[in-house]
Amino acid sequence: MTYSELVEEFSKISVSEPEHETLLLLEALFGITRADTILSPGRDYSSPSITGAIRRRALGEPIQYIIGRVFFYNCELKVSPACLIPRADTEILCEELINRLPANAHFLEFCTGSGCIPIAVLKERDDLTCESIELFESTVGIAIENRKLNNIAPDRLKISQGDALKFPVSKHIAEFDAIVSNPPYIKSDDVRTLAREVRHEPHAALDGGADGLLFYNKFLCSYAPMLKPNGFFAFEIGFDQAAQISDMCTKLGFACKIIKDYSGNDRVALILPQGAK
Repeated sequence: MTYSELVEEFSKISVSEPEHETLLLLEALFGITRADTILSPGRDYSSPSITGAIRRRALGEPIQYIIGRVFFYNCELKVSPACLIPRADTEILCEELINRLPANAHFLEFCTGSGCIPIAVLKERDDLTCESIELFESTVGIAIENRKLNNIAPDRLKISQGDALKFPVSKHIAEFDAIVSNPPYIKSDDVRTLAREVRHEPHAALDGGADGLLFYNKFLCSYAPMLKPNGFFAFEIGFDQAAQISDMCTKLGFACKIIKDYSGNDRVALILPQGAK
């Protein structure tokens, strides 16, 4: 099966970017670049691995899970169905942290998944340290692999298993310069309406409760004492959640700034206690 034939196969199964996905697959399986496909247009890539990959993609499995990796911001990350696939929208949150965190800051992250947020931030800022919390043991293992893959020392990024909705507060009073997260924020009833590829991702990483705000409410109501003076919360949010998040912040006594992503959608909520700078 040649490159052109592979592109045609991906087109038949309604992949939106068949050429891009074909190149990703060939690079992952054979180390083939775009230049290689141009120089050897008749090369036959037929193999059981190619056949299996096309079959899995036809069933809606994301190409990132099939090849087992994704590029995010400044790093390469391993991914599997045990973790959410990092997306470019989340890079906005990383950039905000890189630019806003003070020198030698220590921050806390919930729902780390692949570890994409702290890894990207710590690679850019070698003065920072982070503690990341993830609910599932299998997902913790992926984040630890990615920490090693990107040469982040364990003493700079501590990754632990824990429940963001039950995380202990008392021993962490005024310890963190920021508390950050890309939490589950899809309404429970909306999860089943998501695109087929997205439904292959972990349900627990998508379902944000009846109104999609379960985790934000918990973070703001419970974890403010863990912030240092002038510390802040920074969360990824759904494109249609800015008004609800802002209203929640006002009622709870926080100031809220909404930051848009590259497509112009509301994407990050930067939240500070009233009076903080």
